[in-house]
Amino acid sequence: MTGSIAKDLRELLKLKAKQLDIEIEDMKVMPDYVHLFVKANPAAAPHWIVQQLKAYTSHQLREKFRTQEQDSNALDKELLL
Repeated sequence: MTGSIAKDLRELLKLKAKQLDIEIEDMKVMPDYVHLFVKANPAAAPHWIVQQLKAYTSHQLREKFRTQEQDSNALDKELLL
C-alpha cells in the first residue's frame, strides 16, 4: 500500500486501536503488508486484535476507494460520450 491508501490505513488503524483501547507502539506500512507493535490488555488475544483491525480497515478502505473508482468510471464514460 502506498500513497493515499497507506495514509488512510495509518489513520484508520490509529482510530480503531483507540476504540479497542490498544496502543500502537510502532507501525510500518509496506506495499504488500503491515507490521504493528501493539500494547494491549493481556486478556485481548492477539488473533482477536488482528481480526478487529483487519476487518475494520478492509471495510473502510474498500468503501472509500470503491466509491472513488465508480466516480472515476462514470467520468470516463461521460468523457467518451
